[in-house]
Amino acid sequence: MAKTRAGCWPARSGRRRGTFFAWLSCSNSCGGPPSRRRPSRATSARAIKAAAALVEDYFKPMAERVYGDAALPSQDRLAAILARWIVRNRPETINARDVRRKSGLPGFKEPDAVRAAIAALVDVDWLIPAKAREGDTPGRPREDYRINPTLWTALR
Repeated sequence: MAKTRAGCWPARSGRRRGTFFAWLSCSNSCGGPPSRRRPSRATSARAIKAAAALVEDYFKPMAERVYGDAALPSQDRLAAILARWIVRNRPETINARDVRRKSGLPGFKEPDAVRAAIAALVDVDWLIPAKAREGDTPGRPREDYRINPTLWTALR
């Protein structure tokens, strides 16, 4: 299946028609107290309405909820994981390498995944790049980020 923003939902939504007919059959054969039940080959309007209401009011919203997380792009999903970790641990700064190696967060084994999540949090002002290297010294600079102090006041 191709990766899209909609995730697994389009593949699952085509199966609702079968769910509707299965519940229609069930509600038609079980519709009423035993004394009033009568075998029928015709489907009652009441059974159709009940099955349609069940699919529309329960099954469809539940499927969207279940498959909704799969609809998020991986960068947004990783950013949400990192954001929850920041809120739970309340660090003053984070380092991209430490997040990858020491945090134990799912999906953060590759440096590109960590950079993507951090970039998303920088875009929404949760993180502020912190320059750790001064002068013209050789080598790669550390990827340190300060947590925006206004975040803690906003989360109170």
